[in-house]
Amino acid sequence: MRLGRCALVALLLSDQALAQEPGTVVFQEEGKASFYGDELTGQKTASGAKYDPDAMTAAHPTLPLGTAVTVTDPATDKQVEVEINDRGPFTKGRDIDLSKGAAEKLGIAGKGVADVKIEATKQQVEQAIGAPAEAPKVQDQLDTARRAAAAEGTPQPSRVLLDTAGQP
Repeated sequence: MRLGRCALVALLLSDQALAQEPGTVVFQEEGKASFYGDELTGQKTASGAKYDPDAMTAAHPTLPLGTAVTVTDPATDKQVEVEINDRGPFTKGRDIDLSKGAAEKLGIAGKGVADVKIEATKQQVEQAIGAPAEAPKVQDQLDTARRAAAAEGTPQPSRVLLDTAGQP
């Protein structure tokens, strides 16, 4: 029995160590992407920035603002990295609104709506932490996003605590 417990502890510790690597995926979601229309150009986003159709940005309902995510079109394996700077989409059945430039780079602008995979690494989420005092808020937002995606059927990777070391 003792060897079994030691092996279990070693497995848990190795999983915990792996989860602390910057490139570890801490959020994933499979869903539908759409993109902002040109009529929103210059409108203020939830982050305070003005919408720029050529910028690599997106709206997500729950991920922390400032988080970078990688969006993949599973049909073509094309990827684009975007920064979450707004809330939305507000259309039922859609999970992320991309800027027009991001949709074009991903190759889905002609489709209007496409199946996508959304992923964020530990490092991508941590860039949303502007100061150590913001870490608990960003952690809560990440946990909320993970629960929402899991409730929709996308299993989530191991939970990770964000690191504020090295943040301004």
